Amino acid sequence: MNHWLFMVSDLQTEDGPILANEVVRKRLSQSFWGLSQKAKNKLKLKSGDKIVFYIGGTVQELVASSELQSKFQELTVSERERLVLTGTSSMPEYGVYLKDSRLWPKPVKFSDPENHLSFIKDPEKKSVYMQGAIHPLTEKEFAYLESLSGIVPTETRFTHKEARSRGIVSREFLETGFYLSRVGRADPPVHLKTSSWKDAYLKFYPTLGSDRSEREFLNSLKIIRDTYDSHVENSRIGWLDEKTRAPIALNEDRKAVYDELISLSDDELWERVRPYAVVGYNAKESSKREKKVKENLKFFSSEFHGVKSTQARAAYEAEVWHGEVVDALKEYVEKVFPEAVVYNTVKIDLAVEELDTLTRIYEVKTGLGTQTTYTAVGQLFMHTAGAPKVERWIVLPGPIENEELISCFKELGVQLLQYKKVDGVYEFFG
Repeated sequence: MNHWLFMVSDLQTEDGPILANEVVRKRLSQSFWGLSQKAKNKLKLKSGDKIVFYIGGTVQELVASSELQSKFQELTVSERERLVLTGTSSMPEYGVYLKDSRLWPKPVKFSDPENHLSFIKDPEKKSVYMQGAIHPLTEKEFAYLESLSGIVPTETRFTHKEARSRGIVSREFLETGFYLSRVGRADPPVHLKTSSWKDAYLKFYPTLGSDRSEREFLNSLKIIRDTYDSHVENSRIGWLDEKTRAPIALNEDRKAVYDELISLSDDELWERVRPYAVVGYNAKESSKREKKVKENLKFFSSEFHGVKSTQARAAYEAEVWHGEVVDALKEYVEKVFPEAVVYNTVKIDLAVEELDTLTRIYEVKTGLGTQTTYTAVGQLFMHTAGAPKVERWIVLPGPIENEELISCFKELGVQLLQYKKVDGVYEFFG
């Protein structure tokens, strides 16, 4: 097993530059790292190797760590399409797959690599030695760099749905429970825009609900919150040992989350769990509207959800960014149709009702892969079968330059709405 320092810089794309820290976050969510065919040391990379990611230039920060799941390889056409960076048309040709990736809670300033890394032979020429994408580290050097992260090593992390299938509480679920405990000191966190704890829990249901009922999900998430309550400062007592009345001990996974997140501010914690929440989701409204939708949409109760890719952790990307996009879309649609009722249900990302009649539904996707678009179109047609007057809208990251794909949507009678993230704000366009 080898150890490496991967250099990260801003990525210049046809759609504009993507900052280095955003590149890391996006690529780690895909469990993939793009590399040039000309990268030095690329052929020495192998599965099991350990990596630390470093943003050079004027930033000089260590930001993440990971493990290689593959050797350097050329991507197939389908892989290139699937691994397009969200919000761009940037398509990689070569790279490596990752696993057990960890975005560090806070970037760590590392401005003196010449004092710690042996591949820098001459400190006076540090900038020369730091050129290139891949640099070797000794095992001791890697251990030192990773120790700076403050992350307690944990077992392999699964996506939320993978964890559920194995009977494991997922990392995302634990982080959400910790957030609710630490930030919701008495009332629900203000970020969730509700005064009801029940509604606060259910803001995370569309993303983390999996196959649970609303009640099962609510109870499960409350248990996680209550577990952390005795370990943080809030108005609740939490779980205590019956004999000693001391806070009940956290198991390994819960303690790892606690140790990693306890030093973050409230707003930093919100940024951590924000992708899992659909703030615009109103459980009571959703339930009420769902009854009406079922009357008009013949196959709305179908369990059709399409097939998601299981390669690496590609499904994780959809889980992570989906909630943010849906919330932004709801705000956008409400401005376009100020007199309409706009709402989400668990199965429909967004629905629009005008004059007491359902007029359109939206299906949001966070990637442009072939399977992703097949799934979206399938969901739209399954949900609107028997209701030809309901408009079907597919919402995808853009700009999309594939004219054949756009023409195909038109032939199918599916409307296309595209989005991109600019300075942290989602913009929607035709």
